[in-house]
Amino acid sequence: DKIVEERIYPIKFFKIVTEGDKKYYFQANGELEKILNAIVEKHITKFTYLNKFHSTSENGNKIIDLEQVLNQILKNISGFLFNEKLKSSLKKFLPEYINYLAYKIETEKKLIYSADKLEAAQWQTFQSVFQGYNAELVLNGNGDGEPYYILQKILFEALDVAYLSKIDFVGEKEFEEEYISGKNLEIFRKIVRLLNRDKIVKANGIFEANFKNFESVEKLILEDLIISSEKDFEASIITSEKLIAKKPESYAGYLFHSLALFGLNDFETALKIVEKGLTKSKHYSLLCVRAQILIKKAKTKKALKLIDRALVKNPKNVYLMRTKFIILLTDKGCWGECAEKPLDVINSVTALKPDDLSFYVLKAAILCVMQKYKEVKKLLNKEVNLSIVTKNPRIYTAAFFLLAYSYIARGKFEKALNVGDQVIFQYDHHPTSYFTKALAIGYGLIYDKKNKEITEENFLKNIEKALSLDPIKFHQAKYYQLMSDVFIETRGIDDAIEMIDKAISLDPSNMGIFGFKIKLLMMYNKSDEAIALISQLYNNKLMIKKDYSKSISFLIFIKADKTQDPVERKKLINASFKEIEPIIDLYPEDIGILNNLTLLYGHLGRKDDAIRTGEKLISLDPNDGNLFDSYGETLMLFGEYEKAIINFERAIKLEPKGWFAFQTYLKMGNCYEKLLKLDKAEENYLKGKILTEKMHPLKRELYFYKANEKLDGLRKLRNLE
Repeated sequence: DKIVEERIYPIKFFKIVTEGDKKYYFQANGELEKILNAIVEKHITKFTYLNKFHSTSENGNKIIDLEQVLNQILKNISGFLFNEKLKSSLKKFLPEYINYLAYKIETEKKLIYSADKLEAAQWQTFQSVFQGYNAELVLNGNGDGEPYYILQKILFEALDVAYLSKIDFVGEKEFEEEYISGKNLEIFRKIVRLLNRDKIVKANGIFEANFKNFESVEKLILEDLIISSEKDFEASIITSEKLIAKKPESYAGYLFHSLALFGLNDFETALKIVEKGLTKSKHYSLLCVRAQILIKKAKTKKALKLIDRALVKNPKNVYLMRTKFIILLTDKGCWGECAEKPLDVINSVTALKPDDLSFYVLKAAILCVMQKYKEVKKLLNKEVNLSIVTKNPRIYTAAFFLLAYSYIARGKFEKALNVGDQVIFQYDHHPTSYFTKALAIGYGLIYDKKNKEITEENFLKNIEKALSLDPIKFHQAKYYQLMSDVFIETRGIDDAIEMIDKAISLDPSNMGIFGFKIKLLMMYNKSDEAIALISQLYNNKLMIKKDYSKSISFLIFIKADKTQDPVERKKLINASFKEIEPIIDLYPEDIGILNNLTLLYGHLGRKDDAIRTGEKLISLDPNDGNLFDSYGETLMLFGEYEKAIINFERAIKLEPKGWFAFQTYLKMGNCYEKLLKLDKAEENYLKGKILTEKMHPLKRELYFYKANEKLDGLRKLRNLE
């Protein structure tokens, strides 16, 4: 009772009370409740349609009989789902359960057109009949079946822990032994601890008080660490050049110089400096920085090869492993390049260095990417302890950001706002604090419109504060990207594109931001502009030929998909195929090419080629739900509806919260409609629509019209019955 009544866990329970006051509980969305739901829905649907039929007949009489419906449901569930002795208790429980389902259908599905509310209308009929029943119902939390809202992982790059900094390396024993004398070691460590806690003024005071005691190289190192903590990267370039002059054969000066240039977005010069340093020393820190620069230059696969080679010689170096993790986190395309996945890598790192809290924060980031949002809070509370105040702001602000991110994804907008307030209270001089609050407000404006306290004015106030505190340009780019996200919802496409263009100007080699702009252009039927942008990226050598051809082919296909003229549509599909055809034989096992090719063959009517390619596709990665979705669509195009449904169901089973799931349900609904299984068609259309509502505005606008079209068509079909 205590677990349920006091809502200790975020799980819904239903309660049945017997005449002897015994209480029985069963879980919402559990196996038992799912079966009960299906049985009740079956009877509700049946009697509603009978009612509709009789109300349109000559006598116009309705035949809803409350006792008859209840008795039929009780007959089905007694002795099957529930013990026969609970029959009288169930008869009291069922009306309130149906009331709950009516409320759930009306509030959670959020159907747009009143004429489309077919299922809701059924439940509303019964809700009005059952108003006199007051059986007790206990419900907690959101349950496990709630689909997640979609956010962008690219925002993680604005967190301090995303890339290694100077402060990460100087605490290592190897660094201390090479650069710090024994007599100054304790005072050096004290200053580094203060800088880690963002106590720059106090650290500088201790440095100045002991200035005469430090050796010349120690002075340059500490001076550089202090000014770098203040984000004065121009001054850091001067001190790091002096450090190189003092110790030209050692790595520290090159490390500090390249990281200063990294902070200034001067990646070309940074790469030259670090490569010069590598001719003097093969120190792992220089390899890590080189890989970070390659990431920023959109050369993640090259970065991965560099780090993997270094790990062969030094397999337990946590900084090399951490850098590998960042590469994989940054570019999922690299996941297929190595046996280890990001979670494996970061788990290995935490095992080797369990006291470094930054690694647990990075683990929280990959859990967010994997949509394991409930695990994020558990991990951060256990390993980082967010209740501690005035500790390392680099780590703790990032942890709060990820916690808020996980709450937003789960639809817990109020909790995300509270996290934003908490991090600002604790770290009011850190840009990530205000970015966290802006994230909560911004996605609230997108997804939580009923909260009138969330305003664009408050969102902009927090974004502007973050911008004023953060001079790092590629961080600022993420703030503008979030603004673009929000402006899609609050202002429109022109303002959204203006913000994304600002983001591009601040981080001009970030392919993720370009991808965002391309989706914006697609969303508003600006495919030609999107194609021109892809061509520009290819000409600027930010994109290889394979990716260029795949992207152009896809954009032409999207254009075809939105074209009503069948002749023009066929012409565009042929053009899409022509674009990808030259690279088919060059990359015979490229999943992206095969995925596009399967659909193109289908739309071109080349059934044998489509089936062959689809089967090859799923054989290459039988755990990728999206591939089964593509193959299912191909089968659907050829009228193989039952086989298509099998593949769609497989896709959902593999990845129930996959990014493609909203489309899978819509296509599955289409198959059921073709098979004249209209109840199943409607069920899947509605599931697809619900998921589409929770999509990021880019994809939501691209596909939402399809959900409405499907439901519209089904409504018209049913009106003909």
